[in-house]
Amino acid sequence: MESHLTLKQALAPVRFAFFLLALSWSCSNRSETTSVQFDQVKTRIQKYVEEAGVPSIAVAVAKDGKIIWEEGFGWANKEKNIKATAQTMYSVGSIAKPMTATGLMVLVERGLIDLNKPANVYLGEVTLRAFEGKGEEATVKRILHHTAGLPMYWHFCRGDSGKRPTPEETIRHFGILVAAPGDRYEYSNLGYAILATIIERESRKAFPEFMRSEVFEPLGLRNTAVLMEPLPADSIAPRYIENRDISPFYDYHLRGASAVYSSAHDLVRFGMFHLKNHLSDQRQILSDNTIEEMQESVDSKLPSSRYKLGWDVGERYGYDVVTHGGGMPGVRTMMLLLPSENIVVAVLCNGENIELPRIYDPILATLLPKYERGWKAQQSSAVSGGSRTFSPPPLLIGEWIGKITTYNETIPVQLNCDKDGNLGMIFPDDSNSAQTMHKLASPPRFQNGIFVANFQASLPLEEALQSPNTVYLKMKLRDNKLSGTALALCEKEYFGLPSYIELAKKETR
Repeated sequence: MESHLTLKQALAPVRFAFFLLALSWSCSNRSETTSVQFDQVKTRIQKYVEEAGVPSIAVAVAKDGKIIWEEGFGWANKEKNIKATAQTMYSVGSIAKPMTATGLMVLVERGLIDLNKPANVYLGEVTLRAFEGKGEEATVKRILHHTAGLPMYWHFCRGDSGKRPTPEETIRHFGILVAAPGDRYEYSNLGYAILATIIERESRKAFPEFMRSEVFEPLGLRNTAVLMEPLPADSIAPRYIENRDISPFYDYHLRGASAVYSSAHDLVRFGMFHLKNHLSDQRQILSDNTIEEMQESVDSKLPSSRYKLGWDVGERYGYDVVTHGGGMPGVRTMMLLLPSENIVVAVLCNGENIELPRIYDPILATLLPKYERGWKAQQSSAVSGGSRTFSPPPLLIGEWIGKITTYNETIPVQLNCDKDGNLGMIFPDDSNSAQTMHKLASPPRFQNGIFVANFQASLPLEEALQSPNTVYLKMKLRDNKLSGTALALCEKEYFGLPSYIELAKKETR
């Protein structure tokens, strides 16, 4: 099911926000107290914006169900001299994932989706293909957890570089299980695109429209929308590549993963909802029990995994934190929830090369003395680890023979690794049938049974012809077998296109 939100429909919440701007400031559960306590943080952020050269940063902070500080720094649009504010709409990157998960859980509560059923039950004729494990074990819940066995994947549709593929085409080409479901955590944007497709099929609404009517509007997120085309609105911050040049608008066709625009103001309101702050102007679209489940649910085969249902849950400087960040060309974002302190912090940036902890750590240190002590102790003890020489485990040394299976062909491949850690990959060159030895593009690594290497080569995928790319391998080593993902990786971040790779160790005599 593929349908589009019209420009008029997408603009509706933005225009509504302009009309009610003054009202939103007075009725947004915003504390009337001053933000004097953040004066040092403000000075720090302004200085960092200038030193790092980022276009702008917007922040918002809520505590105990009230917004206690929100502000913008720098230029949301440098060319038009438009300053950033807490109401400016930014591309939020992967912070879209907990939003998509929220929308999915709305349908779960209505009985339209069962988290424990295979995703293929909801996908129609084009289903996930299992190279490892069983397809029926790739449940909706495991997709939410990033434990379904799906690979890394991203693909940005820029300007006139080609039509956006349909969800069916994307699943047909790249909807593959490269690990057995429940075997390991593998962050997969593709998984959240599949969830958006399931939402569309079960709600019978286009994903942008469903999110608007069932999540954003009920929660009073007036400056939040799934955008599929550039909008002529000065309240929207363009993305800046390397903090200098405005990126041509790109449509991230995995819309459930990263296609949302929102403001810092709206994000802390979204965070307050997930801290079970029952705001008077928000509708309770999920029960408190479901909100708790989203932060506590685990895959029974991987109970130690930090990623729950749309949220990354962990610990920072003595506090349990519920977080999600985002990063794409021209985008860096972070949202943090501290349930024990009823605090939400949102940080948005429309640039790159920024260390977001330098923004949110001082904010939380200002509010929490214990956090400040832990943060300062970490700063004083931080030591650069330096570079390490790759030392292969004995089992990896030798010749490995196998194949890469793309959506349209099978490519014979050989991987060589000697005892000194020298690596080479052999497969037919793009231009002829001759076997070519390809060298590393970056240092390899091996950790927890996972071998990662990036080679100066390319895979014959139609989608990979637009930009220079390399072949990034991420494989699990088990006995005499290596298997996992062979990714056509664009050096400019615009795509990472997965295929399945399987290698067996050549016997020596």
